[in-house]
Amino acid sequence: MNRKNRFDNVPWGYHPQWAVERKIPMMINAHIEKAATGPMFRGMFKSGRAIVPADGWFEWTGDKGRKQPWYIKLKSDEPVFMAAITDFRPGKEMHEGSGFVIVTAAAEGGMVDVHDRQPVVLAPEDALLWMDPDLSADQAEQIARQMALGADDFEWFKVSTEVNKAGHSDPHMIEPLET
Repeated sequence: MNRKNRFDNVPWGYHPQWAVERKIPMMINAHIEKAATGPMFRGMFKSGRAIVPADGWFEWTGDKGRKQPWYIKLKSDEPVFMAAITDFRPGKEMHEGSGFVIVTAAAEGGMVDVHDRQPVVLAPEDALLWMDPDLSADQAEQIARQMALGADDFEWFKVSTEVNKAGHSDPHMIEPLET
């Protein structure tokens, strides 16, 4: 594999100028069902594959104004490696609206009760393959579809509604609520 992996600070969200003109909202996710072949993300899927490392992610259930946050993480407590695509390229000037989106797939198992979509999370070795620039878009799509970790690898639980308030950040906010 011929690659130079690197860490870059790239904003979450993608909003190309043509989408602004058509009043299409900023995108934060790309459905695997269309990301590889649809006109919006095809180029990024081919040559802008990236990984977003995290401890886990949040989803919400309930009615507007009374949303209950849930925290989703690997049962192993290891980092999650979310498949992403970006228009960022080293040495290329970023334009307003440049950024990355998380690649998502249909949720499965009990995770569907929390949300109908989930990030494509890959094991570390598959995350390295995903980013290989020599990998074709078809091969990358197969990795995302076939190698994504399943619901059995995760746990999810309700967390404090403090998560719903912008600017709040504290380690206790990802601890399970007492039932």
